[in-house]
Amino acid sequence: MERSVNKSAILIVLLFLFSVLSMNATAVSPSIHNNFELYIKGGIGLTIGAINHEDHTLHVNFTITVGIIRPPMNGEFYVPPGQSHEIRMINPFSLPLPITVTLSAENKSITRSGITVFVFVIFFD
Repeated sequence: MERSVNKSAILIVLLFLFSVLSMNATAVSPSIHNNFELYIKGGIGLTIGAINHEDHTLHVNFTITVGIIRPPMNGEFYVPPGQSHEIRMINPFSLPLPITVTLSAENKSITRSGITVFVFVIFFD
């Protein structure tokens, strides 16, 4: 019993370290256009966002696919001129599942793939 608790504690610590390393090593996968930036971050939860340097409102679409059975989650948000907008999502107690996130605005898009484990999202690209 004590060994399984120790193994579980070690696993949780390792997952946390991988999450922090993933967040620091590839913290932001930006797509920088002349007048706006898109980014996707891992770590504890998933963070997507955009920074709008343009003089008109930026329309941003996102798609999040977790696993192979669930349908993709699609959404959109708007970023007013000269502002930024960020969405943070945490999926508690997730089994280890593959995750793919795509963020697009105007004619630019970025995609990141990785794995989600418990509350951590680790991107490999």
